[in-house]
Amino acid sequence: MGKVLRKLQSNNGATLMLALLFFVVCAVTGSMILISAGVSAGRLENMKRRDQNYFAVKSFINQYVKQLDALSTNDALKFKEMLKTTRVKTKNKDGEENETPYYEYKCIPIIRGVYDENPTVQWMTDESVSNYNEKVSHNKSSSREFYGLEWFKKDGQYKNDKNPEDKEIDASYFLKQLFPDLADKLECLNLEWDVLIDSSGKMTCRIYNTGKINEETNKDIYYMTLTVQISVTCKPVQVDEDDFEEEDEEEDEEEDDDDDDETTTISYEGKEYTFKFTPTKIEKG
Repeated sequence: MGKVLRKLQSNNGATLMLALLFFVVCAVTGSMILISAGVSAGRLENMKRRDQNYFAVKSFINQYVKQLDALSTNDALKFKEMLKTTRVKTKNKDGEENETPYYEYKCIPIIRGVYDENPTVQWMTDESVSNYNEKVSHNKSSSREFYGLEWFKKDGQYKNDKNPEDKEIDASYFLKQLFPDLADKLECLNLEWDVLIDSSGKMTCRIYNTGKINEETNKDIYYMTLTVQISVTCKPVQVDEDDFEEEDEEEDEEEDDDDDDETTTISYEGKEYTFKFTPTKIEKG
């Protein structure tokens, strides 16, 4: 019995037990640190991807707003239309007078370089929302129907949902204006946009990241909406016979001898359209 008590009271081997206990505590603590570090690394990777998506969208919107400001002051972005009215008065044998008006409509389209290259100009002139194409297609016509017609159609609406390619943002077009030497070397920003223009000229652009980046699913798509007011100013401009010179020369060749009982008066009208793009709101979502 005494030997048993002495063994119970002995301190031999206590250091080893403490060492083993300390090792277990360190192992558990180390495991917890490794688990926390792994979770944090995953979060950091997600944060990095989210930040990249955010800055891609935000940077593009900032550049697009600058491009719209430059477009507002571009002298090439103008549209001019003119109308020549020829009134012919005749008098019959009974002395009764009759007046017949003849019209010549002419327009100067937006310069092709601006129209072809700039997507914003193509949207605001689309036939679904604008009368622009109808005006141009009736250039040099004998109708005054399209002269002075409002730029935006009543109840008109444009959406870029006809083709999937229309939703893709050609980043090189916008980047080359800021970095002309590097634009061709920069890859696409992997962005898309949904564009809506209504009959009041309000343009809403919802810009976001694509669903895939490098063939991998993009789980952190960021959305921002830019609202822009397209203001169209129409003012009268001076027009004279020089603007219809070619047409007048053709008429002179075909003109018959004047009738003594016929008088002709000619008048000219002209309108010039200018455009301003004013960002009114930028918001998330």
